[in-house]
Amino acid sequence: MPWVTFSYEDARAGLLQNGFPESLADNYVQFSRAANEGILEEDYERGPGNTTPTSIEDFAGEFAGAYQAR
Repeated sequence: MPWVTFSYEDARAGLLQNGFPESLADNYVQFSRAANEGILEEDYERGPGNTTPTSIEDFAGEFAGAYQAR
């Protein structure tokens, strides 16, 4: 199956033609645009504000310890 790209306007028109409500079609196009333009992920990139010094090994050990049967 080939990958076919088309405009956001054509995507919206196709959704409406297939019975999607206008608000859902608009939201779907807005989501697609945000994903394509990198806007969707910009608040989730790792940086000093959302990164801790805890290693995955330390976290896993503490997590496992908290849930061991006593």
